[in-house]
Amino acid sequence: MLINKTFFICTFLLISSSMARSSDFYIQNGHFKISSPDGWIKIPEKELKDSEDRINKTLKEAIDYEIAFQKKENKSWFAYPYILIQIENRGKQYSDYQIKKGIENEFIKKNIKKKKGKYNNIIFDLEENSVWYDETKNIVYSKVWLYNNQDKISALLAQVLSNYGAIRIMFYDTEKNNQNNYSAYSSLLDSIIIDNGYEFKKNNTNNGLLGTGLDNAVGAFIAAIILGILISIFRRGKNKSQ
Repeated sequence: MLINKTFFICTFLLISSSMARSSDFYIQNGHFKISSPDGWIKIPEKELKDSEDRINKTLKEAIDYEIAFQKKENKSWFAYPYILIQIENRGKQYSDYQIKKGIENEFIKKNIKKKKGKYNNIIFDLEENSVWYDETKNIVYSKVWLYNNQDKISALLAQVLSNYGAIRIMFYDTEKNNQNNYSAYSSLLDSIIIDNGYEFKKNNTNNGLLGTGLDNAVGAFIAAIILGILISIFRRGKNKSQ
C-alpha cells in the first residue's frame, strides 16, 4: 500500500512538473525565461519563420522575431491578439540618461514619421499615442496605433532593459478588444526572469549612443512593429492547418 501511495505521489509530481514547464520558455539568445499567459499558446517556429521569409521576399527586409504567442482559441495563426518578441543585442546597456533623452527628443515620434513614407503600401496611417519609462521595472513602454484599410490596431510595446540592450515585447490587438486582453500581456511581462549577470544596472551616463546610434535603434524597433502587423495581413483568411 505504501508503495502504491509513493508511486501515485511521484507520478502526480512528474505530471504537475511537466504541466508547469509546458508554458515556460527559456530564450537562450536573450538570457531570460518567459511564460505564456493562461489560455495562450506558442506559435510554431515554422509559422514564424515562414512569415519572416515572406516579409524578406516581399519587402527585402530582414526581420527576426525570437518567439510568438497567441490565444489558443484563435482559428488561424497570427490572428489578433498576438505577441511577438525580439531581442536587441547591442552588446551594452542603455543608460537612464539615454532613455530619458530619447523620450524627451521624441525619437519614436520622429521615426514614425520617417517610416510612414517607406511603408505606406502596408499601413494607411501610424501614430504614437504615448511613451513612458517605468524606472522601477526597467521597462520603456509605448503605445502606437496602426491603421490599414480594414482595421485599427493597437500595438502596445515594452522594451525590457538588460545589460546587453533590451527584450522587445510587441502586443497586437484590435481597438475593440485590446483592453480586454491587456491582463494577458501584463502577465507575460511579469513572468520574465533575466539570468543573473544580464540584468539592467542603473547608471546615468551617456555612453555614446545618444544621437545617431539611438535614433537608428529606435528606427529598427519601429520597423519591427510595422512588419509585425504585416504578418497578420499575410495570414488573413488562412486557418491553422494552411
